[in-house]
Amino acid sequence: MVLRVFLLSLCVVAGLLPVAGRGAEDAAEALARRLLGERADSIVFRRVAPLPGGRDVFRLATRPDGRLQVDGNSSLSMAVGLNHYLKYYCHTSVSWEAADPVELPAALPALERPVQVKARTPNRFFLNYCTFGYTMPW
Repeated sequence: MVLRVFLLSLCVVAGLLPVAGRGAEDAAEALARRLLGERADSIVFRRVAPLPGGRDVFRLATRPDGRLQVDGNSSLSMAVGLNHYLKYYCHTSVSWEAADPVELPAALPALERPVQVKARTPNRFFLNYCTFGYTMPW
C-alpha cells in the first residue's frame, strides 16, 4: 500500500517535470520534502544509469557527512528506494490518510553497508484494484 502512494505521487510529479537535467532528482526531492518536511535535508538523490537491459535499480548508502544517499535510474526508482529506507530502516510507513504523519526516529539510521535492489522484472504495471474489483465483472 505504501508503495502505491509513492508510485502515484511520483507519477504525477514526474509527468510535470522535464526529463533532462536534474528533473528526476528534483522530483524525488520534492516528494521527500512533502513527506518528511525539513528532515528531507538529510537525504540526497542522485540519478544513475539503468542496469543492462533497461532494468530499474536503486541504491542506498550513508555518506561520510551522515546523510542518506538514494541513487536510482529514474525518479520512480528513487521514490521506491526512499520507501524501502523508510519501511525497513526507519520502521515507518506512508499512509493514504494525509493527516497521518510519517513518524521518523530522532536520528535517521545510518546504513552499515550500501544496499542495492534491482527490479525483478523489466516491465511492471499497477493494478487498479477498484476497477478490477467493481467494474471488470460487468
